[in-house]
Amino acid sequence: MNYFNLLNLEQKYDLDLKELNKRYLEAQLKFHPDKARDPAEKNLFLQASSNINKAYQILKDEVHRAEYILLINAINITETKDLPQNQLIKIWEELEIVEKATKLSELAELYAEKNTAKHKLMEKLTDAFNNHNLQDALDITISLKYLTNLINNIKIKQNATSGNQ
Repeated sequence: MNYFNLLNLEQKYDLDLKELNKRYLEAQLKFHPDKARDPAEKNLFLQASSNINKAYQILKDEVHRAEYILLINAINITETKDLPQNQLIKIWEELEIVEKATKLSELAELYAEKNTAKHKLMEKLTDAFNNHNLQDALDITISLKYLTNLINNIKIKQNATSGNQ
């Protein structure tokens, strides 16, 4: 089953999230279990509803969507190599910077900087997928995954820091 087809969407990375939401709601409405005429149909609708939910959860998230498109193209990101050592060192250094940050202003600056970097990576990822350059898409997806985790760590640190001040 292809999640893009399930939600009647063009298979591409740069999805219109409003369109995704619209198609998701339409599909859920069409296959709502309360609309079933008998128990067998209700079971089919429950399965369809579950698949629609899973498709929506994957496609709405920029990292999961990229991983899914790679998977459709027979590239399983969990079976691929990790980042080169120099990139891993850079990520560890950035994690340390987040750990050492004590002021909300520092964290806000880091958050803005990393969010900008994330959007640039997503633009590169869109280009890679549009040009069918799956190796670049894979490399960028791995970087995006690490960057997204870094941004989440910054958010967690911001919440902890704001609670302590």
